[in-house]
Amino acid sequence: MRHYARAMAYVQLRNRRGFDAEVGALRTLRTDHDWKDMTDQGVPAPDLLQLAETVAGARWASRAGRLNDAIALYRKATLIEEKVPYMEPPYWYYPVQQSLGAALYRAGRYDAAASAFTTALVKSPNNGWALFGLAAAERATGQKLRAAVTTALSCRNWSCPEPGTLSSFSTVSGSSSESLPCSTRSYTVTRMGTLIRLAVEKVSSPRRSIRSPVSMLCTVYPTTP
Repeated sequence: MRHYARAMAYVQLRNRRGFDAEVGALRTLRTDHDWKDMTDQGVPAPDLLQLAETVAGARWASRAGRLNDAIALYRKATLIEEKVPYMEPPYWYYPVQQSLGAALYRAGRYDAAASAFTTALVKSPNNGWALFGLAAAERATGQKLRAAVTTALSCRNWSCPEPGTLSSFSTVSGSSSESLPCSTRSYTVTRMGTLIRLAVEKVSSPRRSIRSPVSMLCTVYPTTP
């Protein structure tokens, strides 16, 4: 899948010529190669190549700001992904619904984004990116308590790493303005009940200012040295 990896790198560089060359190589591999030996053994090589080509195209469209095109391509990719048989580890490395959710969120279609992120979580339970995106979509629709609880799960699963380690989360919201505000000291998240209780107190109390759910729910305690 090196052509896919290189295509994604060219997306970041906004290098259309390089991108087209790598996507073209993917297409040639898919159409001009005999994959019968692999498909007879249950390996869906043509579907995976088509999936890679489609996701790459969606990522380019998203990077270019053509969100409607990106959404359409991601939807197409999810249909291809559904044809890929079950395997552990999965043949495809992440749930494409996650990227669909991000594109829908950037397009302002928050309810649809939440649905996509939820579907991604069905395929990949406790997926940190999907949880983060779902929380963002819930905040955008005014569901503060739901967003707080979702963020608590995200913070728990990612163990509140140091700032900067989750910079790729900004691709979900389309903004780099919110980073995970946990201290650089060694921390561990305690009981989920405590986090949810804190979330409810923060959201329901009119006398307290509402901070970002990410900031609010990274309420953590130092580990013993």
